[in-house]
Amino acid sequence: MKTAKSKNSGDKCDPQVFFSAERSALSWNRTAITLMAFGFTIERFGFFMQLQQHAENSPMPKETTTMSYWVGLVFILLGVLFSSLAAWQFRDIVKTMDTSELPRGYHTHMPFFVNLIVAIIAAAMAFFLLGTLVHDLTNGTNPAPA
Repeated sequence: MKTAKSKNSGDKCDPQVFFSAERSALSWNRTAITLMAFGFTIERFGFFMQLQQHAENSPMPKETTTMSYWVGLVFILLGVLFSSLAAWQFRDIVKTMDTSELPRGYHTHMPFFVNLIVAIIAAAMAFFLLGTLVHDLTNGTNPAPA
């Protein structure tokens, strides 16, 4: 009579599901970084437009720089959101996996930490940009964010 084996004893290590989840988490990380870079570029475009206006002494509507500021900030915050969601989704998937699906001796939580660190850094960048806006508005130096 055959005895029932436990899930972990004698099974071959088949980490394909884990590596698929890891690739997905890191793909979302690349997407989040791209959104953040695009947002920062848009936000800085308003600053470029202000410099261009100042160099040419031509009037430019304040809404142009204000809109680029807010659109850029939204893209940065979307990157923060997607990076955070990817981290938690990966963590939840790893929790459901059997130990036979996890590679032995591999740091399985690295994609979670990478996504989380990217989200924290991007959130700090967004708070910095908001801080510059508040500083400019309270000092009256530049009512249109750059």
